[in-house]
Amino acid sequence: DLICGIGVAGIGAVVLGGAGSVVLAEADTRALKYAAFSAGLNSVGSAVACRQLDWTAPLPEDLRASFSAILLSDVLYDADAAEPIARCAAAALSDDGVIILADQVDRPYSSASRRTALCEALEAHSPAPAGTHWSVRSSALTPVEWNDAMHNVQIAVVSRC
Repeated sequence: DLICGIGVAGIGAVVLGGAGSVVLAEADTRALKYAAFSAGLNSVGSAVACRQLDWTAPLPEDLRASFSAILLSDVLYDADAAEPIARCAAAALSDDGVIILADQVDRPYSSASRRTALCEALEAHSPAPAGTHWSVRSSALTPVEWNDAMHNVQIAVVSRC
């Protein structure tokens, strides 16, 4: 779970999604402490590793090409975020890895354009083999209640196709 904040998506992947293990990666040490605490509260502490990671810096060698999936949850709200996120994710993904992207669509910007920007940045940092390209392979619109209001979240699988 890259740029995990307090780890909701990553912990949910273990609790609800059946992920055997998850690395919660976050630059903010305070948020990462809450993520570790929350993993313990949800009885998944043994399946969750917390790692302080500055996603704008080069990826540490021990994390390169080591993940089959990367969760990106609510991280594309900044128009300039796609490039450094793609650089980090491309370095961390295994050759056949996928990105699972969750982005709230009822925002003042176009979520579709942010997904396109992410795919373009992935191409720049991890060109797909000849005849393939990075794209949204599948997606679903999911309603989520938060702060007494309904929000629409687009969950997409981004991969080399």
